[in-house]
Formats: sequence, structure tokens, C-alpha cells
Amino acid sequence: MPIFTYVAMNAQGEQRRGQLEAADKNELVQLLQAENLFLVSQEGVVEPAPVVAEVKPDVREDEKKISDWPVKSPSQYVVMAVIFVICVFVGYLLGR
Repeated sequence: MPIFTYVAMNAQGEQRRGQLEAADKNELVQLLQAENLFLVSQEGVVEPAPVVAEVKPDVREDEKKISDWPVKSPSQYVVMAVIFVICVFVGYLLGR
């Protein structure tokens, strides 16, 4: 909704300046009347800027994605060590 800048006056003749968010000038008048104010002038309308979400890419364009393989978990290192030992032992047995 637009934000209206206004000058209003109360029943005692005191001026009041401010800003209110309203759908249109008619709603602005109604909001001011609810506060016992009467619209003297409307100085301008400011449309709020739309909110735009910024989407960040997973990888910056100037960076190369580094592979996640092998995943660095302790259990995978144990499995790889066991497989290595088995291969060395099988190679030893075949070479005898």
C-alpha cells in the first residue's frame, strides 16, 4: 500500500503532519477522521519498494566446485584401510 504524507487539523485548529499507509485517499481521510482529524492537504504519495529476495548460487562463478569424494567420515577411512590391508595380503599370497 502507498504511504501518504499529509497535513491535518483537529477541532481546536492545531495542525498535525504525518505519514499513513492507506490504500487510497478515501481511506486516508477515514483513518484521519477516526483520530478526529480533518485532512487539509496531501503532500505526496510514496510507493514502498517491492521486497526482492536475493538468491545466492551454491557456487560462485569464479570458483570451481571441489568434489565431495571421498566423504570425510571416520567409518569410510576405516573401510578403506581394511580394503587396503586385504589387497596387500591377497597380493602377498598370490606372489608366494
